[in-house]
Amino acid sequence: LPLVDDLVEEVDRCRDVLPLAVRQHLPPPETVKLTFSKITMHELVQRLAVPVPSTLVPQSEQDLQQCAGQWGFPLIIKGEKGSGGTTNRIACTQEELVMFYQQIREMERGYGGRPFVQEYVPGRVYTVGGLCRDGTLLRVCIHRWDAQFPVASRLVMAVTVHVPAL
Repeated sequence: LPLVDDLVEEVDRCRDVLPLAVRQHLPPPETVKLTFSKITMHELVQRLAVPVPSTLVPQSEQDLQQCAGQWGFPLIIKGEKGSGGTTNRIACTQEELVMFYQQIREMERGYGGRPFVQEYVPGRVYTVGGLCRDGTLLRVCIHRWDAQFPVASRLVMAVTVHVPAL
């Protein structure tokens, strides 16, 4: 069962040459595409009325200034793809905001990713994953992020927890 982003995408690209016994357990291509775009996923959960941080996909540096003026610092800059915080940065100044945005935009250039900016919401970080079959949720696994490095970036230690609200 491929669980790492790059591996899941590779399996999806090769689905036509995989044996039927494997293909029948893969999610539809449109589901894979949705899952690996944080922007598209954000739009979906917004439509479903799930509370989410304010988010903007900047088109210019002026848009970055607008985010800072509207939400204040710190701000989160995220790549459209990436897991475990690999394309996340926290900016505490306008200079960092521009620098981190440019870094992530460069990281995503190869696949046309669109970095975005989110308001910072203080509190614990959780990752919620689920196993589904034909739209039915079978299992849920929740991890609380207990350590990140650099601070508030890449996940380095998580603990499996039971949080019914999530």
